[in-house]
Amino acid sequence: MKLEELSIFKASVENNLGYNIENTLIIKIQLSMQRWDCMMMAKQEGH
Repeated sequence: MKLEELSIFKASVENNLGYNIENTLIIKIQLSMQRWDCMMMAKQEGH
């Protein structure tokens, strides 16, 4: 592998990693929001 190819490869890997990390965070946030909604609904039904 030439140095140019290596740096391009490295950049694409870093982009993919960053993308995956962002997606994982978004999914975690969505799941915690859903859990929160379920808890609030359960409390309202309990009254």
